[in-house]
This record gives sequence, C-alpha cells and structure tokens, in this order.
Amino acid sequence: MLLFIIAGILHLHFYTRKSQDVRYKYNDKWLRKNHPGFLFRNQTWDNIFWSLISGCGVWSAFEIVTFWMFANGYVPYLEFRSQPLYFILLFLAIPLIRDFHFYLVHRLLHCPLLYKSAHYLHHKNTRIGPWSGLSMHPIENLLYFTGVLLHWFLLSHPLHAIFHLQHAGLSAAIGHTEFEVLEMNYGTKFPGPGSYYHYLHHRHFECNYGGSLTMIVDKWFGTFYDGTDGTIEVLSRKKV
Repeated sequence: MLLFIIAGILHLHFYTRKSQDVRYKYNDKWLRKNHPGFLFRNQTWDNIFWSLISGCGVWSAFEIVTFWMFANGYVPYLEFRSQPLYFILLFLAIPLIRDFHFYLVHRLLHCPLLYKSAHYLHHKNTRIGPWSGLSMHPIENLLYFTGVLLHWFLLSHPLHAIFHLQHAGLSAAIGHTEFEVLEMNYGTKFPGPGSYYHYLHHRHFECNYGGSLTMIVDKWFGTFYDGTDGTIEVLSRKKV
C-alpha cells in the first residue's frame, strides 16, 4: 500500500495525466509502450509487476524476519529511555548509511556476472518513472535491501529497521520520477522528486553509482558525472 500510494500518485500526476507535459522533465521521451523488451509489451506494467512481486516481496521478507528476530531476542534491542540521544541520531544517520550501502551494492551489480544475470533487468529502463525504482530482478532486490542487516548487529529499535526499509523502498520510487520541478496550481513550484544524478546513470550506465547524499563517493572513485564536459571522461571508461 505504501508503494502504491507514493509511486501511484507520482505516476498519476506526471505520467498518466501528464499534468506538466514535459516541462522540467530530464528528457522529452515517455515510458515505452508496445515494446517487446518488456513484459506485457508495456514498460509501466512491466515495472509494476517487478516492483510488486520482486521488490515488495523481498522488502516484506526482510521486514518479517527482522521483526521476528527483534521479537524473539536474537538481535540487540534499544530502548528509547536508555539512550534517547543515540536513538534520535541513528534515525538521522540511516539515510546516509543507506546511500553508502547503495554505492557498494550498485558497484557490485555492475560486475559482468551480476549485471548479465540480474541488473540488466533494471537497466532496460533507459527511460524511467516512479515504478522503475524497485523494478529489479529478485537477486538485485535481495542485495539492495541487505542494508537492514545492520540492525541485526547494531544496537537499534524495530522503528529504526522499518524506517531503513521504507527509506530504501520509497526513495527508489521517488528518485526515479525524472522531473526536476513539481508544478502546482496557480504557478506554484516546488523542487521535483526526481534525481538528475541517478537519471544520468540510467542514461549512460557507467557513472553515478551512489545515492544523491553520497555523490562524494563517486568523486573519490572517479565515477561522478554531472552532465557537463568537465566530467565527461568518466563515460569513456570500461564498465566496472
């Protein structure tokens, strides 16, 4: 239901109703229809299928096992009243931790074996939309959601674990929206939900492996591309 609400509303506004047409869209192409490369010959239905069956399936499995382990005392359990400052700071740290984890997993997925067996499915989406976020092979979703394993060893609370999983699941849908600006009634504009940084990865494949909070990691490892000539040499390198 969470994914249906977030991805569904974004898709309805930007792609079904096309409320902004292509204004502030990173490219002027829409999701593919009548294309043999996708299930049902339709990119949207293909993406919804993989998001719900593979994405939500793996997400739910990790959540069930993690909560069962908390409930049965197999993992460290943090009480808010015992360490309130640490309890709050851990919530703030999770998005950054998750982005670092995403970089490591994403680089791994671009190794030839994993790319050909799993990650290729996600990269069929050279044009992206909200439902593209979790449209991954089960192997990729299994690796993507392993960030929650941190809470099997680190002192934390079930709320931290569910926030970690929800951040991973929902930010994928939001970041794949591909619009820089959200237009509302009467000309009101807000920063858009799309990530230009990740859009460039889907367009060029060989750059920007991390999340938007950890662009610095791509800069450290020479895989950062911002769309300008100043960093274009990254695209000529061999796939890692």
